Amino acid sequence: MDARRSASMLFSLANSFWRAVVLVLLDAPRLLLPRKLRPGARAASGKHTFYEGAVRHTRLAPARHAFEYAAKYCVLDLDAPESFPACAAGRLADDRLTAAEARALSGCAGRVLMLALPESAGYEQNPICVYYCHAPTGELERCIAEVTNTPWADRVRFAFAPGGESMPKPMHVSPLQDMRSTYFLRATAPADKLHVTVACKHPELGNFFCATLDARKVDVADDERWAWLMPHRVAVWIYWHAAILVLRKGLTFFGHPRSAAGEAAAPFKEGVLERAAQMGFSAPPRAAAGMCPFVWRDAADYPWEA
Repeated sequence: MDARRSASMLFSLANSFWRAVVLVLLDAPRLLLPRKLRPGARAASGKHTFYEGAVRHTRLAPARHAFEYAAKYCVLDLDAPESFPACAAGRLADDRLTAAEARALSGCAGRVLMLALPESAGYEQNPICVYYCHAPTGELERCIAEVTNTPWADRVRFAFAPGGESMPKPMHVSPLQDMRSTYFLRATAPADKLHVTVACKHPELGNFFCATLDARKVDVADDERWAWLMPHRVAVWIYWHAAILVLRKGLTFFGHPRSAAGEAAAPFKEGVLERAAQMGFSAPPRAAAGMCPFVWRDAADYPWEA
């Protein structure tokens, strides 16, 4: 990564940090008010559910590292966006798939639920959201993973079988991993408990990385206070452990393909689609006509603006 883009990235991270601090300071007094006097407060609708559990990251190579943190998630009914709880009615609601878009991508015609970390104080941080797409008869047919990379904020969406499916790594998700890995994703339907697995297999490192979420359904009377600073805590964990891996364990920092020089600067999406075809990974049979198995959205802000 050249000096200009490094400076742009650092500026972007610093700007995001101080903006988040200001929003927290502005929002904290509001949460001290009784719920009925609190601007923006919403009554529970009963259409959405909340979960508490743990996210675990385990890396086996090229250096061993593992960590775990407590996490709180919401599962939203996308057919009832007007009743989203306050912790999902701002930035989170504005920047995700609608129920109709999820049905087009998954080929399913029934209910659509979305698993996401709640937002707090005007900030949201979701490395991955999972959409649960059901058949009209009620059974879970397909899932959609919506992955956002850090710190670049590119995004990719793709459908996968809930029982488990492999696909080529479709985007430069972590600056501590290259683009040669294969993903394996699995997700259970939200009930009293839920589970999500994201595993990575590398041609040289083997099965070197796995992230899991295990959570249990909880009753939440006040979703804003319950979700207070949840996305901020996740961001801290991400950057703290990335720093440990680079500074203490010597992992290589891989620049985004768009910042690389020479042949590596060529678009990588064609290669992803070629690998997907070789693996037999494609859009679901009943997806919208001409639907690509991967739907990309490139970030337009620092450090990737033209």
